[in-house]
Amino acid sequence: MKVIVITSKDMGVFVNRDVELIRKLGHDVDFYRIKTPLEFYPSIISKLLDRKTPVIFWGGWDAGWWTLLPKTICTPLIVIMAGSEVLTQEKLGGNPKQRRLIHRALSKSNVAVWVAKHLLEKAIESKLPIPPKNIICSTSIDKEFFKPREKTPKTASLVAILTTTTRVYLKGIDRLNRLAGYNSSWAFNLVGVGDMMRKHIHVPDNVKVHSIITEEEVAKILGESEVILNLSRWEGMPNTLIEGMMCGCVPVVVNDVPSLPGAIGDMGYVLDNAIFDLDKINKDTNKIREYAIEHFGIEHRLNMWNGLFEWLEKENDMKEGVCRDP
Repeated sequence: MKVIVITSKDMGVFVNRDVELIRKLGHDVDFYRIKTPLEFYPSIISKLLDRKTPVIFWGGWDAGWWTLLPKTICTPLIVIMAGSEVLTQEKLGGNPKQRRLIHRALSKSNVAVWVAKHLLEKAIESKLPIPPKNIICSTSIDKEFFKPREKTPKTASLVAILTTTTRVYLKGIDRLNRLAGYNSSWAFNLVGVGDMMRKHIHVPDNVKVHSIITEEEVAKILGESEVILNLSRWEGMPNTLIEGMMCGCVPVVVNDVPSLPGAIGDMGYVLDNAIFDLDKINKDTNKIREYAIEHFGIEHRLNMWNGLFEWLEKENDMKEGVCRDP
């Protein structure tokens, strides 16, 4: 099957993994990373004349631009609902335009793939339009890529893409500062600070700040860390937390959102606040890795895509098809 995958330029490596999985299933994928709709509309319109070509938007609000296409375009639309900001615009006092685009995207989609159950629940609570078909499936992590290395004692890492002051707050960097101050004998890595944000990041001396680095470098840092942190005030699917667990890191999270305690089970520690003595950690790191592989291995995502494309092929053979309502 011919498949078109579209995402924004700043989406993470998880999109690349999905593209690889779809290709592994034998589908022909055209992959676009765009900044604005004008970048791809002229070149992509001709490819949409075949109404059986599904279009996958990775990232919720970006897909809203899709509804601006001519109404004569009729093709299955799949939206991957992921990311911290997807359903939190009102909570953060954020961008009304993005929320309108999320509304448009969901109202015109045939399928939404939610990376966490609480995102779908939040959408229903917010009275957003819900597509006819909804799938809950976490992003998957490659156990051969993210794996333990020789551990550096008393090292904890937090990985988050920090490109705006809102994200600095959202990802709990103030909490990291408190935790690092309380655990002065530990070394901390803060990974993913954008160049423009360095002047806004103020951390204790035992926190090393890393720029936005390659996936290989992230895997190395996590593989050598003893603890993986997630102190966010809101999360979709805590992917970097799971990557750390794949690397045999003990997870330490806060209890603000269901996806954090839900992801770690009884493998780590859930904090009411950011004050915690990391020296008290006592968990079996081999069991943590086994748990992560069982619950978030790449096979889960591969099976989801396989089932979804089988459904699409069946629906496209029907008289009415799965064309979105113009």
